[in-house]
Amino acid sequence: MVYLDNAATTRTSPAAMDAMAHVMAGDVFANPSSQHAAGDAALRALEEARREVAACLRSRPSEVEWVSCGTEANNQALLTGAAYGAREGRRHIVASAVEHPSVLRMLERLASADGPFGGGFDVTLVRPDETGVVGVASVKEALREDTCLVSLMYANNEVGAIQPVRDVCRMCRKRAILFHTDAVQAASGRAASSVSHFAPRPNQPLWAQKSSSAPLQRNRKLRSVRLGICKQNRS
Repeated sequence: MVYLDNAATTRTSPAAMDAMAHVMAGDVFANPSSQHAAGDAALRALEEARREVAACLRSRPSEVEWVSCGTEANNQALLTGAAYGAREGRRHIVASAVEHPSVLRMLERLASADGPFGGGFDVTLVRPDETGVVGVASVKEALREDTCLVSLMYANNEVGAIQPVRDVCRMCRKRAILFHTDAVQAASGRAASSVSHFAPRPNQPLWAQKSSSAPLQRNRKLRSVRLGICKQNRS
């Protein structure tokens, strides 16, 4: 069989399996919060992994958080943006119509009458052009005075279209609007991420264990970026 669906999920690489075996079957098995030698060893391994992810994204280790998968990372980010919007009286969210289901379903939930933070958020979905790219001008046209969050994936998991996240992020920053990007595919090798400038650079796929994820958050006043970067099943 010739496998041609690596955009959805990949085999786990030998290097990743070796690292997992070292942790799961070796001496690094303890609770990293425990106050003993085994716990200290686990904490060192955890923080080393955090530094490696941060180096991949050219960010600070303190900005990397661990969650179970990209879906959880996306949900965290959207709920954070909605909580900010509800607090500030801004209940409008803009997203592309081609986001991953983990984003679109959460937006449906936020828009429902019984959704989180009182529900009833107004969601505008911006459609892409014939190449699969969402135009910056289209996003700008959808923004309103009460927009609290914009969500735009970095690289599409179906057709591989690279979205103009850097330009949209800059536009949101000027308007004090939170910005979220689902960068699972980007961090997996389609368009490696630089959190500082959203500048694509060459990189290798993660080839990681399924359902392993490291969302990254950057909060400076009203600026926020979260990236779910696990190699999860995207079929």
